[in-house]
Amino acid sequence: MASNLKIHCNACMRETRHEEKRLFEQGGVSETTRWSILQCAGCDAVSFWEEHRIHDETGTRVIEAAVFPPRQYRKSKDYVGAPSNIDDVYRATVGAFNSSSSLFCASGMRVLVEGICAHQGIVDGPKRDPKSGNRQYKKDGVTPVRGDSLDCKIEGLAEKGILTEAQARILHEHRFLGNMALHEL
Repeated sequence: MASNLKIHCNACMRETRHEEKRLFEQGGVSETTRWSILQCAGCDAVSFWEEHRIHDETGTRVIEAAVFPPRQYRKSKDYVGAPSNIDDVYRATVGAFNSSSSLFCASGMRVLVEGICAHQGIVDGPKRDPKSGNRQYKKDGVTPVRGDSLDCKIEGLAEKGILTEAQARILHEHRFLGNMALHEL
């Protein structure tokens, strides 16, 4: 680690320069562990950096690094009137994001959308053609085909005016990411 490091500051809520105030090192020829006390150059908040290094014929490389307290890239917001089960899932999802647990974050987003649909009473919605993205209609050409899958429920949120069409498209992107993360597991 250099004497100056750019990392996310929990107090400033953005990436800032951190100065190394103290350095402690332990190890031998092939492996070392370094501990540093860092101070944010913006707000003076103090953090602790731990780094494990391997030294071999190819040079020195960091194999693991961590900063304490853990970084909070997003802070949970308070949504007045949100049901406690949805609030719990939301806070767990933000926690997964902050700890770089992409799989849990993606699955949390999916559960969150399902919970919001249930809370809003959305049990179905219009189907879209997977290739064209256009709504599907019954043979009469007027009545939309409906379904109860998550993609249809997201369309149902937009249909009821709870979401805009643009917001529904963004949720579909999150749904795709969640599906990929969970099904590729």
